This record gives sequence, structure tokens and C-alpha cells, in this order.
Amino acid sequence: MIFKKLMAIAVKKIRFGLPKMRKSLYFLFSLLAFPLFPAPVGNPSAPALMKEGLFTLKSNCYLRSGYQGNFTFDHRLKQYDQGAGRTDNFEVYSNDAIITINLVNRWDIYSTLGNGKIHSNWRVTTPSSQSRVVCRSNYKFIWAVGTNIQLLNWGKTSLGVGGKYTEFNPSLRSISIDGESMNAKRGRYTFNEWQVNLGFSHKVAFLIPYIGVKYSCVSGHLNAPYALGIASDGGSQNSFDSRDHFGLYLGASITSGDYVMVNLETRLIDEEAVAILADLRF
Repeated sequence: MIFKKLMAIAVKKIRFGLPKMRKSLYFLFSLLAFPLFPAPVGNPSAPALMKEGLFTLKSNCYLRSGYQGNFTFDHRLKQYDQGAGRTDNFEVYSNDAIITINLVNRWDIYSTLGNGKIHSNWRVTTPSSQSRVVCRSNYKFIWAVGTNIQLLNWGKTSLGVGGKYTEFNPSLRSISIDGESMNAKRGRYTFNEWQVNLGFSHKVAFLIPYIGVKYSCVSGHLNAPYALGIASDGGSQNSFDSRDHFGLYLGASITSGDYVMVNLETRLIDEEAVAILADLRF
């Protein structure tokens, strides 16, 4: 019953504001249709968007919780140390619960806890041959911590900064070399990423689009169960890091300022990724 009432309120308020939002929605959807999409960053003004919650009205400290889906189609990594050359693809998909503590309507501190997997492939090049390695991980626990701070506000425009750290260590489900399946038992990835970001947002009725830049660093390592030749040195280990550290992110939040916020984001240049967030303020 509570959920139905919340949805009815949200639909009613969005309906009244829709004429003002229509042009901005068209602009947003055209951006999201761009063929490249680069961990989620979030709206720079998110700490100040939700004024009232289910149980708390205006308050200097409150709690939000919700769902976050983060789908990275390619982290754009390169091999180093044991190998050489770029990875052809390095995908990380996760479905997470997100918990956020808000302070003074300016500062979000959050954590995500969820399940994720890795799917990657790259070429192993030696003076006499070239092979293709394809690895898939099991779904395993993935976590992250981060913060977003609204620094400045000019009317409906905001400037914000943030940072995030993610860690993920899944076991291998499968390995193939040139299409031939290998024993993946006891193989494991280690994966971590940190980033800092700076962005602008502008409120248009119930739509709050945003754009920003970020600096990120991804580090990955693969331990295969035995000497499979997954790197140019012929060994059973390979290491990866970012090809590009600077990236662009853009997206939009939709909220009436009460109870619920939905956010859609795409990330470019250093990654190809898209993320969705549904948040409920308590």
C-alpha cells in the first residue's frame, strides 16, 4: 500500500512538470543512444535533491537505500608486466544494494554491496605465434565505498566532487585458448578501481541532467591454475591496468524531491558503461 501511494504521488507530480521536461528528456535520450557508454559516479547535486523522506522530513542527517545496476561493457585495459598489448574486451557487470548516509544535505557517504562477474578476452603475442584467451568468472561478492559532495550552488545549477573505491576478487568459471577449453579450477581474478570526479548539474522541473569529468585507475590480475600461456611470457599470470585514465560521464536524475529518486548514467572514453540507480529516502 505504501509503495502504491508513493508511485501515485510521483506520477501526479511528474505529470504536472512534464511539459517543462520534454525537451530535456529528448536531449538526454539522444545522448544515451550514443554508441559508447565508460564505476557509477552519480549526480553532483544528489546530496541536496531529496528534501523529504518516508519517516523524516527536512533533516541534517538521513538515510537512503536502493538498487544500483552497473554494466561496464569494456574497461579499456592494457596488459603489462607478464604481457603486452591491449585487452580486446574487459566486461564487469554487477547488481548491488546501495546504502547512503546524508549529512547537512550537502554530503553523501555511501557503500555498495552486491554480486558481479567478469568476462574478458585478449591476444597473447609471441615472436612466432598469436593466441586468443577468453576468461569468464563466477558471480561473486563485489563492494565499493564512495562519497559525493555538493560544493557550490547557483540557483538551479550545482558543482560537486566525489570519489570511489571498488574491489572484486571472483574465482574463474572458464578459460579457453583459441577456442579450446582449459581447466579453470582454482583460477582467480583480483580487481580494484578508484576514481575522483568533478561535475555540474542543472535542475529542470523534475529532471536534473548532469555532466562531468573523472580520473580513474583500474588494476586487475589473473592467476590461472597452471601454466596455460595466458601472457606473452608463457606463464599462468597476467596483469592489466587502464589504457586511459581520464573519462567523461553524463546522465540525469528524476525526482520530485520526496521519497524516491531514479538516476541513469553513461560513462565514456576511459570506459564504456551504463548504470541505473533507484533510491528511496527514509
